[in-house]
Amino acid sequence: MKKDVSTGVLLPGATFRVSWNSGADFQDVTTNINGEAVITGLNVGWYTVTEIKAPEGYLISTQPHQVLLNAGENAVVEIFNEAKPSLTLLKVDNVTKTPLQYARFRIERKTNDNIILIGEYVSDADGVVFLDNIIPGRYVVTEIEAPSGFDIDREIHEITIEYGQAYRLEITNTPKSPIYIQKVDDKGNPLMEAQFRVTTINGAMVGTVTTGRTGYAIIPYAEPGWYRVEEVRAPDGYILSSTPQNVQLLSGRPAQVEFVNFKKPQLSILKLDSSDNRALMGARIRVAKANGEIIGTYTSGYDGLVTLTDLDAGSYVVTEIAAPDGYILDMTPQIVELKQGESKQIELFNTAKPGLQLQKLDKLTNQPIGGASFSLVRLESGARRDLGVYITGENGLIYVPDLTPGHYVLTETKAANGYILDSTPHSIYIEGGKLNTITVFNVPYSTLRIVKLDSETREPLANAVFKLFDEKRLEIGTYTTSALGEIFIAELPSGVYFLQEQRAPAGYVLDNTVAQVELIGGKTTTVERLNTPLGSLRIIKIDSITKQPLYGATFLLYDARNNLLGEFTTDQNGLISFGRNLQAGNYKLKEIKAPDNYVLDETIRTVTVKQGETTEIVIENQSKRGRIQITKVAADYNDLTKDRKGSALANAEFEIYNNKMELVDTVKTEGKNGIATSVYLPLGVYGVKEISSPDYFITDGEMFFAELKIHDDLVKFRVVNTPVHIETSVEKRGVAEAMAGDSIFYDFTGIENKSNVPLEEFYLRDILPTEAVRLEKIWTGVWSERVTMDVQIRTNLKPDYRTIQRNLLSTVNNEIDCSRSALGLASGEYVTEFRLVFGTVQPGFHETTGAKIQVRVLDTLANGQKFTNKVDVGGRYIDLWVYQPDGWTSTGYSRPRGDLPKTGR
Repeated sequence: MKKDVSTGVLLPGATFRVSWNSGADFQDVTTNINGEAVITGLNVGWYTVTEIKAPEGYLISTQPHQVLLNAGENAVVEIFNEAKPSLTLLKVDNVTKTPLQYARFRIERKTNDNIILIGEYVSDADGVVFLDNIIPGRYVVTEIEAPSGFDIDREIHEITIEYGQAYRLEITNTPKSPIYIQKVDDKGNPLMEAQFRVTTINGAMVGTVTTGRTGYAIIPYAEPGWYRVEEVRAPDGYILSSTPQNVQLLSGRPAQVEFVNFKKPQLSILKLDSSDNRALMGARIRVAKANGEIIGTYTSGYDGLVTLTDLDAGSYVVTEIAAPDGYILDMTPQIVELKQGESKQIELFNTAKPGLQLQKLDKLTNQPIGGASFSLVRLESGARRDLGVYITGENGLIYVPDLTPGHYVLTETKAANGYILDSTPHSIYIEGGKLNTITVFNVPYSTLRIVKLDSETREPLANAVFKLFDEKRLEIGTYTTSALGEIFIAELPSGVYFLQEQRAPAGYVLDNTVAQVELIGGKTTTVERLNTPLGSLRIIKIDSITKQPLYGATFLLYDARNNLLGEFTTDQNGLISFGRNLQAGNYKLKEIKAPDNYVLDETIRTVTVKQGETTEIVIENQSKRGRIQITKVAADYNDLTKDRKGSALANAEFEIYNNKMELVDTVKTEGKNGIATSVYLPLGVYGVKEISSPDYFITDGEMFFAELKIHDDLVKFRVVNTPVHIETSVEKRGVAEAMAGDSIFYDFTGIENKSNVPLEEFYLRDILPTEAVRLEKIWTGVWSERVTMDVQIRTNLKPDYRTIQRNLLSTVNNEIDCSRSALGLASGEYVTEFRLVFGTVQPGFHETTGAKIQVRVLDTLANGQKFTNKVDVGGRYIDLWVYQPDGWTSTGYSRPRGDLPKTGR
């Protein structure tokens, strides 16, 4: 007797070898559906019972059992099996616990000697990876690819799974920059299957997402900014939330928005008999909106109900358009007002006609059955009068009017398609002046689907022969699987059946275990049966690094006597599956051709094939690989870093892309030699792009290409960087002489960013000779690049800069009034200096129309007094500032001497 060690459940399908005479004689037996295997006709003596095949999903019991069989006695041996454990990985968002699809895991089994790859698995729509029937022991679970937009889980999970244990491991991912969308009902319960469209505030599409069972949908990665979230599909039975919401995503912080859905109103229409409130089936009812728009026409069911759940709030008109057979039509309309989230029920009544009404219903679902035929016979003074055959309509009803009171017999003569005939006669007494009703049920037939599969590949198997027996073990028939590995047996009554394989497909071991099957009326029950192939050999060829399957590796197979049996090549799955009829014994494998761009493995391997088993061997190939080496040098002398032309440069960073433009490596030049070397890469063409240059050097950022042609190739490049040059210029012009009380002008020309890099915080500053002049106006000039600028001033009373104009366009010559009233200066307060601040400007940025200022010469200016207006222009590159000063000196005089010259110092 075979049992589960934990639950005591009886286990069919276990095979035992019972041996005697020191093992010289033996007999193999398999446990039946009751977990029993019986051997009769044995002699007295000692016997050894050894399990040689465990039931599906269980570990084999390796302990032999000694049994003494005495004369006239039966011996019973109970043997227990441990269930194989299972592993469930659940991948969820770490905040909302929303399941995440497309996370890829590598699962390995750890032994004392090495680590064995089990495989790579991807989480499904429920975030689940499930492995059953695994071997107990230590396992290592590593996430190798996160769902798009999520940070990968870097932790390596090492777990121990015990016998019979269903191990569950939850692994979370953190979204990089998420927008969480939560969908709830008006009571705060989460709603799934709500769909949202997310766009930027400018209308650019970000994505369409759907809420899961936690009520959340996630945009896992988005740039900081404002976004618009709009519900485009509500969950079934709920009203769409039509108002979009705007949400701001800040850098490093998740954003969340909540939408509430209200249930659509529900309308129930109950059709009743006016005399006894009995529910009536078969009434046809039309429902329309108050404006006349037809919603639909519906038929009342066995419970008399029509229920509509997908309605909007508003007014509806309910009208009966066909009464149940045997009832008088009532076309009086009823008006119903539905409110949001409201459920309402109305009742409609019918008055019965005299006669006979038959209701034909499905025994399991109470749904009406059309197309069933009945004979009606009247009994008169011992005689029988045949009144004819009646057929149920689509509503499952038969109505026979104007029957004389008395005794009648109603008998089903033909069942509707898919149903079992109920030929039981029904005796009825018809009373006059009323509707006499009878309800007759039919049981639907069941269908049995048998699927025969290869136990390893799960490929369908044709030509497997089965016998089917009923509950009393009487044979129903013999059936053979099709090319799709299927048998369909229709029109079977519900109940218990027994199934046994009689002949296995060619090349497979017969599985004659008796399977008990319970069929449910009206349903298709699928039974899956597996066959184990005869002795076979399977080669799996994989990449030694990625473990991906390799196509096109060719092997020679030899038998133990070195006879060549054939030449075989791996398919697109990296597999060679040999015929299923290999004899047990030793074979030799020799690889004669490696996959393209891989190194040939010349090892000759000996493999052992056992009868009834598939021997699997995994063979790795190392890809032909090479490396890319880059030396970074200075293109010229750098007056900032003092590096000479040709000097090696560290800290230049490069990205390397394959021919699919996938990033395969990032390298940085190091040390005094300025060299960066890639990892080993498969042969092929690669694009190399400098993404970061050493400080105070610039690169053109253009991609160049390298081709690795042979194994261990080293392709070298010498890449130059242009030194950064930073320089600005300015010229100041004014009058040579100025008279007290006059207004004079200063011009700013030759202003330019002469650097070969952009400058940040670019500015023009003017320091006024306040002992001689006061600022009246500023003209900002027109510039070669469209940027914005701020105008800032300092005064004698306030040493800190104050902004008087913001975000002025550089392409407009802005005139700024700097009078005391315009600037709001206090008494005795005046401007001592001002500056134009541009932010970041590109190389070559210059004025096209020069800036200038107007100042008034003080009345107190002494004759012959000299005063100088100073200016400087500058900017910053990384942490270095550069500026260029200039100035203009004028001389004051106290009486007019004709026109003043326009140039000179």
